[in-house]
Formats: sequence, C-alpha cells, structure tokens
Amino acid sequence: MQGPILFAESPLTKKEALMQPIQPAEIARQSTNLFSATEVAETIGADLETINAWLQVGAIDRAVFGGGRFSKYELQRAALTFELVKFGLSPPSARDVVWEMEHDLQIWAGTISNQYKAYAIIIPNNQKKWLLIWCWKVSTEKIDPSSQSHIILPISDILARVTNDTEQACQH
Repeated sequence: MQGPILFAESPLTKKEALMQPIQPAEIARQSTNLFSATEVAETIGADLETINAWLQVGAIDRAVFGGGRFSKYELQRAALTFELVKFGLSPPSARDVVWEMEHDLQIWAGTISNQYKAYAIIIPNNQKKWLLIWCWKVSTEKIDPSSQSHIILPISDILARVTNDTEQACQH
C-alpha cells in the first residue's frame, strides 16, 4: 500500500540534481535590495571592523537568504543599533532595544501620516532594562535631545537617511 506522494518527482537523477548550480545565492549577489558589510558600514557611518565585531556578538544579523549580505531591514536595524551605541548602550543592549522598537514600528507603519516624525524615547533603569516611549511630532517640529537621563532617537530621520543613501548608491 502506497501513501500519498508529498513531493513532485524530479526529472533529474540524484547526481544531476546535485550538480545543478545554486542560483539563489547568485541572485542574492545581484540584488539591489541586498547590501555587503562594506556598504552597510559606509551607509551607517561605521567602519567594517565594527560591523564584523557586531556580527560576531549577534548585535546585527545578515539576511537569512541573502548569501551573506544584508537586506534593507537588517541595514535599518544596523543603523538604529549604531545610533544607540553612540549614546553608550552596548551593541547587544542596543540590538534588544531595536528589536523592541521594530515590533512597535511594524504595528504603526503606514497608519501614521507622513507629516509626523517618529521619536523613540528610551529611559534605562538599573537592571539593564529600559522603558520605550513613542512620540510623534509634526515633521517641522524637533525634540531637543539635551537630557542625559534618557535617549531621544529620531527614528524617522535615521530611517529616511538610510533609505536615501541606499537609493543614491543603487543609482550609481
């Protein structure tokens, strides 16, 4: 008695199937939506050694199917991580904050008018945790980030800069 066939039969023999070129990696290398570690470093203003060190400690990731490259989402995460590290957070802590922000950004993306800019206000506590508060201001208004007790991160400005830099690089 034979059960249902779950996979389609391949017209290739096992040996022929093994000899086929791996095309997804080649497509990934040619994609304008994927970026090398050097391109990520240049876009966010870091050096390549920093990017490689962050990859080793898990502060940033490459695209799952990117052939060792970064998607635009990993590039954006790296930019936000870099900005938080400038405020004194360790790369792994900055990554955790970015992941928490990303969840909120996915919920609010597209529902807030472009006339507003997003700011993340990050207030750390003594247990290496933080309180994340969102503020949406009319795009002509700015928040003064002068306080030392918390971090005010201009999310909209950072993501717009990354998007503009990558679009300009793709045109050249």
